[in-house]
Amino acid sequence: MGCSTSSSVAPPHPQTLARRFFSIPDRFKSLSDLQDSLREAGLEKISLIFAVDFTGSNTTAGVRTFDGLSLHHLFAENETDARGETRMNPYQQIIRTLGVTLEYLDDDKLIPAFGFGDAETKGTDVFSLREDGLPCNGFEDVLACYKEQVQSRALAGPTTFGPAIRKAIEIVRETNEYTLLVIVADGQVNMPEDTISAIQEASNYP
Repeated sequence: MGCSTSSSVAPPHPQTLARRFFSIPDRFKSLSDLQDSLREAGLEKISLIFAVDFTGSNTTAGVRTFDGLSLHHLFAENETDARGETRMNPYQQIIRTLGVTLEYLDDDKLIPAFGFGDAETKGTDVFSLREDGLPCNGFEDVLACYKEQVQSRALAGPTTFGPAIRKAIEIVRETNEYTLLVIVADGQVNMPEDTISAIQEASNYP
C-alpha cells in the first residue's frame, strides 16, 4: 500500500482470458448432464451456505409479481400445482432447485443456512434457520427450517447482503474450504456500500 512509480501494464491477451473464463453451453437434457458439466469445468467439491432475505420488500415485490402475495407466502397442503404437489413460493422453488443441483458437490451434506433482514437482525446480523444453530442436514432440511422460520419472523429491513457474506467469511476462516454462498433474495438492496465492502472482503477467501 506504499508509494511507487507508475508503469503501464498491458491488458491480458484475449486468448489468456478465454482460458481463465469460459461459459458452459446450455446443452443439458437432464440434471446429471448439468452435474457432469460442472465437474468437467473444475467444480468437483464445494461447501454450500444458504442465506435467505427476510426483508419487507418481499411483500411489495410479491404484490407486483406473485399474484398479490408476499414472496414468502406459504400455501396450504391442499393448494396444489399441475403435478398435484403443494404449491411453493419463489424462495422454496429456488432452494429446492439449487439444492437438487448442487448438494451432490457437498460431501457431508451439512449446509449452514441463515436468514437476514427480519425485525430482529435488520441490517446488522443473521439468524440461523435451525433453532439449534447447527447446519441443516441437506437442502430438504433447509426447506423445512425455512418454512418454520417464515411463520414466526417479522419481515423488516433494510436490505444488505453484508451480514450474510461476512457470516460466510467467518465460516470459511474456520473450514478453509471452497465455499459457495447462495443468497436467495428479491433483488432489492438498500445499502449497496455495505454489500460491496463485504464482497470485496470475501474475494480474499475461497
